[in-house]
Amino acid sequence: MRSTTSRRPSLRACALVSVVTVAALLSACGSDSDSASDTDSTAVATSDATDTTEAGDTTSDTTVDDGSAAGPATRDDYVAAFATNYAVFNDDAQDECIGEMFVTAIGEDQLTASGVAPADIDQVGLLSELGLSIDQENLPAAIEELAACGDIVTVMLASSTATAEQTACATEIVTNEIAAELLLVQVTELEPSAELLAAREALNGCTPPTTG
Repeated sequence: MRSTTSRRPSLRACALVSVVTVAALLSACGSDSDSASDTDSTAVATSDATDTTEAGDTTSDTTVDDGSAAGPATRDDYVAAFATNYAVFNDDAQDECIGEMFVTAIGEDQLTASGVAPADIDQVGLLSELGLSIDQENLPAAIEELAACGDIVTVMLASSTATAEQTACATEIVTNEIAAELLLVQVTELEPSAELLAAREALNGCTPPTTG
């Protein structure tokens, strides 16, 4: 089992940018198709280190040699690597759910062919940095799987400087599925849905313009 050592949520998928207002919750993370490419991936925040161990009974045909004495990497190794790199929750089981989502959406065949070792999946913002991708047609299933991992909306809003009123407004607009899509679109540079674009527009109303 993975270590139960507590760690600070890193929000890597969205921490490529600074979320400073509720209105920026969606717009700053990029809902236009070209926005993610403009993000400085070096701005990814460093999360607290977490010890991970390989889970017990799962077997896999994934056999990328990571150069370690332990031998070829397994699916569990990739799950743990993605879970640590894209940790959103301060909960090992929930973050492992994220790791499972990434491995499933990317596909073990692509991981094997890419030559990417689990150790390479560290301080990575965009999947393209690893030469990996998730197909656009696989995005809806990935969103559903990620949304089922936990309450992403609450975690994302907790990282902002929003007022109580702004937070209440945002929670009326942003569903867990929208939040999950936001994170995935940021990481994958895939096209956002009409629902995500509409939510971003609606969030503008949560932060009225200031008067001089």
